Amino acid sequence: MFKRFYPSEMKDSTYSIDFDALYKKGYRNVIFDIDNTLVRHGAPQTEQSLSFLKGLMDKGFGVLFLSNNKEPRVKSFNDPLGAKYIYRAGKPGVKGYLEAVEMLGGTVDNTLFVGDQLFTDVWGANRVGMHTILVKPIDKHEEIQIVLKRILEKPVLRSYARSLKKTSQFGLIGNPVSHSKSPLIHNTFAELRGDNLEYNLYQLEEQELGSALKRFKKLNFKGLNVTIPYKEKIIPFLCGVSETASKVGAVNTLKLTDKGYYGTNTDITGIKRTLRDKEIVVKGREGVVLGAGGAAKAAAYALYAEGAVKVYVVNRTFEKAQALCESLNTSFETDVFTALPLSGVPSLEKGFVCIQATSLGLKGEDALITEDSFYEKISAAMETVPMRTTDFCERCKEQGVKCTNGFSMLLYQAVEAYELWNSCVLNKEQIDIVRSKLENE
Repeated sequence: MFKRFYPSEMKDSTYSIDFDALYKKGYRNVIFDIDNTLVRHGAPQTEQSLSFLKGLMDKGFGVLFLSNNKEPRVKSFNDPLGAKYIYRAGKPGVKGYLEAVEMLGGTVDNTLFVGDQLFTDVWGANRVGMHTILVKPIDKHEEIQIVLKRILEKPVLRSYARSLKKTSQFGLIGNPVSHSKSPLIHNTFAELRGDNLEYNLYQLEEQELGSALKRFKKLNFKGLNVTIPYKEKIIPFLCGVSETASKVGAVNTLKLTDKGYYGTNTDITGIKRTLRDKEIVVKGREGVVLGAGGAAKAAAYALYAEGAVKVYVVNRTFEKAQALCESLNTSFETDVFTALPLSGVPSLEKGFVCIQATSLGLKGEDALITEDSFYEKISAAMETVPMRTTDFCERCKEQGVKCTNGFSMLLYQAVEAYELWNSCVLNKEQIDIVRSKLENE
């Protein structure tokens, strides 16, 4: 009953929020309540609040004031900044929040709301699916109608505090999953940070997907990862999908919301960070992706985003490669993606970056392409299968080609998922400890 009012997170003060960390997570806009959020109730703009807000705008945040107050009060906060504002917003009605997002030129996904009241500020923002931060009121001396609200807020806040103390449940769904190192990664991060959570594996049949998500939601699983072969098949069962994941057509990370599970794609980040970490230069080169499933979609997009001049997709079933390329070309309004049949592989020019994105290798299978002439043309390669080595990697090494195994991608996609679920930022030391465990397990 109370969960609809729970904030995404709670802080002692607006001025104690780590906005640098939130910016790194992709948030670009902040909507603020004013009274008892930025200043004492009824107080004018202060030097502290003005300096703080200017600092946010200098960082690159869009700022908007959303208040139920009259225009002169709200406008007085906006005028020294030249930000944006909405007065008499009708919180907790959703209209003001949606109008605010539109005015900021952002999306619900990259916009935060900061306020001090549960039943107006937080509830309204929750209703549109926004990330909400509840702050403690600056002034305890408030108008009687607000005092009454504070009394009603107490049982909700007690329930929220109890929910934070419970062990949070997370997991991986797919088929197969027994080989996965994801529990090692997430449970180690939890141990290093002192987070009270548990991550487990759940092997599902395709016909179980819909009912399983309902069961996970009922059990309050706050987040799930999705692996082979459900990165595309899971989408119809979700309440929403991020813009990039929607365009790519694959998700691998789910976050629980009031409406159900919301899907994103952290595989893309995993691949991009791996390419950069291993100093694999993509810009200005051609890219080749082996496979046409969910991981292949993320790989193809990552190469495109990193500046590949052409991305060839090679798959045993040519029609699947064609469908993937047509979808990405349409979504991103480009002609970079081109399907290539196996028979067309010999025509590739030397010097391309190759990403192996099929499931071949999980059970020791031969690579999709076995001809030495193919590997002789690769400049650098990476594997998405989380194994210490595969036939693909071995063939690369035989030809003197640098090949990164799938552990690096697995680690980086898990980092983003963990941060998304737990509203945190993992530091380099924590990431390096987990990396060492992965490589030595």
